[in-house]
Amino acid sequence: NRFMEITGGGVIRYNARLKAYELTGRQRAGLTDADIFALLKILFDVRAFPEGEMKHLYDSLTGLCSSSEAADIVRRSTENEEAHYVQPIHGTAIIRLLWTINSSIMENRVAHLTYALAGQGLCEQDVQPIGVLFSGSYFYLIANTCELDKPTETAFRVDRIRSFDPTGRRFAVPDKYRFQPGEKRKRTPVAYYGNLITLSFRYWGPSLETVLERLPTAVCTAEEDGRYLIKAEVYDCGIVMWLLGQRE
Repeated sequence: NRFMEITGGGVIRYNARLKAYELTGRQRAGLTDADIFALLKILFDVRAFPEGEMKHLYDSLTGLCSSSEAADIVRRSTENEEAHYVQPIHGTAIIRLLWTINSSIMENRVAHLTYALAGQGLCEQDVQPIGVLFSGSYFYLIANTCELDKPTETAFRVDRIRSFDPTGRRFAVPDKYRFQPGEKRKRTPVAYYGNLITLSFRYWGPSLETVLERLPTAVCTAEEDGRYLIKAEVYDCGIVMWLLGQRE
């Protein structure tokens, strides 16, 4: 215990419940117990992973708690959500696939994918993977299609990818054209692209803040009788889908 005090924290105590000595009070690898609790609450809410992968993430994160007591507190605080977790309808394991996709992106490697179109069967094509985004409970592969005369940036839902096979071919991406997910996310409320436009619209409702948070490029330029004039740079297909879901 003297050594632990000198070298940066933690103390060895006897845990009667476990009938073992235990190192406590020394937080591992940067994540605090509060960090782990917050991350689990987010993961339960977004429902991005099938039950098996969510169980793996849950056990792995609680295993990083600073002590068995802290892990018990986190588990007790989240056990109801863990027991009643509802996996996404697709039920597709995606964590390893995401890593394979990311490796192709980092290596600028063309990939051959088989993709399940909504209600239209399977299609196969070669793509240039350039990024991954998460939106509305789904992960999306952003890729340039190779078959067309002019490569077109397209979003593919990762859970609908039936096979993803990196090839030996590589493609070049000049730095000024490199995919920037942070900038893309500002302009795409859902993962549908279209043309980049500047849109002005009026909003009236209980929470202007909700609109501004959903559209990071939005600014309120005027207000009259509780109606706000909003201006934002967005992709037209994505914004239409979002606007049509806003009731009156």
